[in-house]
Amino acid sequence: MIQSAGCSRGFDGTLNVFPNEIDWIGHKPVVLNGPCLNEGETAKCRFYDPNGNQSGFSMVPALIEGSDSSTKFICGTPYFYTTGRIKIELAIFNSSNIESNKYTGYINIVSPKKTGNGLKFSLSTIDANGVLMKFNWSIENFENSTGQNVVPKISIWLLKWGLGSVQNNTYILEGSKLSGDLTTENGYSNDTYITDKASFLCQVDPNNLISRIAIVAINAEYDSVDKLRPDDYFTYITGPQVDQIITYVCNNSVLAQMCNGWIQIAQPVGALTTCPPTYNITEYDSNWISDPTCSNYNPECIYNPGADSCVIFSAANQQGSSQQCCYKDEKIFIEVPGGGRAQLYHPSISAGLKHFAYDNLGWFSCCSKQDATLCEKFINLRPSSTVDNNPPGISASYGEPHFVTYDGFRYTFNGLGEYWLLKNNPEQPVAFQARTEQVKSSDGISQVSGITAFVMKSENSSKIQIQQSNIRTADIYIDDVLLDGPFDLDHELDLTGVHIKIAQNLKNFIVSFADGMTFTITPYIRAFGIEVLISSDFKGNKTSGLLGVYNGNSSDDLTLPNGTILPINSTAAEIYFNLKAWNIAKNESLFYYTDGNTYDTFNGQPFSPVANYDPSKVTPEMTALCGGDQFCLFDYVITGDPNFANETKILGNKLSETIKALQEQIPLCSMLTKPENGYVNLETYIPPATLNYFVTLIHGMALNPFYLYVAMFFYYRFHYVSYKRQ
Repeated sequence: MIQSAGCSRGFDGTLNVFPNEIDWIGHKPVVLNGPCLNEGETAKCRFYDPNGNQSGFSMVPALIEGSDSSTKFICGTPYFYTTGRIKIELAIFNSSNIESNKYTGYINIVSPKKTGNGLKFSLSTIDANGVLMKFNWSIENFENSTGQNVVPKISIWLLKWGLGSVQNNTYILEGSKLSGDLTTENGYSNDTYITDKASFLCQVDPNNLISRIAIVAINAEYDSVDKLRPDDYFTYITGPQVDQIITYVCNNSVLAQMCNGWIQIAQPVGALTTCPPTYNITEYDSNWISDPTCSNYNPECIYNPGADSCVIFSAANQQGSSQQCCYKDEKIFIEVPGGGRAQLYHPSISAGLKHFAYDNLGWFSCCSKQDATLCEKFINLRPSSTVDNNPPGISASYGEPHFVTYDGFRYTFNGLGEYWLLKNNPEQPVAFQARTEQVKSSDGISQVSGITAFVMKSENSSKIQIQQSNIRTADIYIDDVLLDGPFDLDHELDLTGVHIKIAQNLKNFIVSFADGMTFTITPYIRAFGIEVLISSDFKGNKTSGLLGVYNGNSSDDLTLPNGTILPINSTAAEIYFNLKAWNIAKNESLFYYTDGNTYDTFNGQPFSPVANYDPSKVTPEMTALCGGDQFCLFDYVITGDPNFANETKILGNKLSETIKALQEQIPLCSMLTKPENGYVNLETYIPPATLNYFVTLIHGMALNPFYLYVAMFFYYRFHYVSYKRQ
């Protein structure tokens, strides 16, 4: 963490915010540094939450500590309804309480960590009136400011918000403390008996369905918080199993009413990305991320019984929706009620509130304990995942720099400056630019270049810039603001139109756009390596730039900005002199220039690169390391550095492995069409599979012969069929 020292009288920069990341539960203090205060001045913090209350921000008073030359501002954070980057304003008020100045900073809002806090609970139904809840936790996780263990107070809060058209924003309508504080000892709570469950928990008004129940532990001895209303600070929360309270406390008839109420306000989901047929493919396709409700961190899979693991598309689409894909025994798992399904709202939207209310709440009330007829209503609105063997396209660049286009053409381009790797256009909305600088060899500066910075942005997204750093592995800028650490753990950020995953200690960055592109950036010795996945929707002459034209035909991959196609058998020198045309113009640059640099610092400089390596200089040591890998040999001969060449070889091998995994063709059964009366239930589309065919019969009418024919067809194709007549 880079922290500014003291304060500045003429401060005009971005506030330093510590910690720079908290979860959406909020109610923790943040410390702001930057400006100094004059005598008699006070301060307040504004937290701008796009999905928060109707004013657009929450304002809280700032606690001011320090001296004239070293001032810090401590502000309590509210409950957040947005994950991603939130703007903070520090408003300064003079002695007449008139706002005289304001400064801006940012904080990243993330989902609560799924492991580590140690707070757990169990549920059991007692009778028709109540539920028994028992709590336990790791006592060492609850410490005061002096490091002594303390006994936390536990409260259960009911958070509700409207689902109807009246409520467009997601903010709390009510927060009710159900149980009061508990008397606790030795890490276990007394038994807690919740009564009057129908009025508290089982809502049947579709405009006022429960969206989340939070069980929280309050640590009143948190350092400095005693000055900032300590009873409002939630420092621990249980995992997603808390949602099971609804099914524990509501009987089937109430759940049926809740299901029908949910059906009234639920909306269907539009077209979504199809699922990879096997879990192995998702491990190579970085468009997909682990679903925290069904993963190694949460193997119970409460929303997906029967599944081993699930993934979701990393970024919400333009409508805010997402596809969930689940797997059992490594194969796609679609069986109702536990299979993967469409999601109207991506879990990152509104801090997961909308996803729970419009997706998971429907599943709990319609499918968790209900019969097939009621669950069918849910499935009609949240259909099972579809699957195909239509992988994304993949391109890459690494080394000095070497390029592999989407259609598999391999070449080296040692341009010096800033270039279009992917140029945006009306059919392809993501702009992707790279900066190259001269690479150092073992004996000084060499006449080759390597990529040292990237910047990317889609039409409706935040701008992401990643560049080499003088003080750490890399710097990342979000809309021209530096993202500060620490980075000792994995980080995930949901921003406007883009999801970022930062590996521990900045080992790599995965940037996924809602438009269907994902960039995996890997820092290494002297330059960056990059893999770019692009949805097959963009196949067909929709891309341009140094990564080529994605159309299945490599012969046009060296297309120039004016449409001229350079033959792919051109010499390295011809490729260099012609592809320089992809140099970005000053008015096209998306880069944020730091440390006094400008566009002219990196562009228009004289440079005569080495077009190819001299085979006569290949030594036995080079051959032993690289074998027949031409990119590896190029980098070894030119730089004389075996470590640099080895990393080129490693990245090339990884690319080949990824391409092989993504292009594997898995045998699949045909997609099934829903019948007019009933539905089909299939465990997987990978044969052999078992089909259950549910047909709703209208009283007094015979089974339609067409359905009997279909059932017989699936009997022979899938080896087994069972009927349920309802």
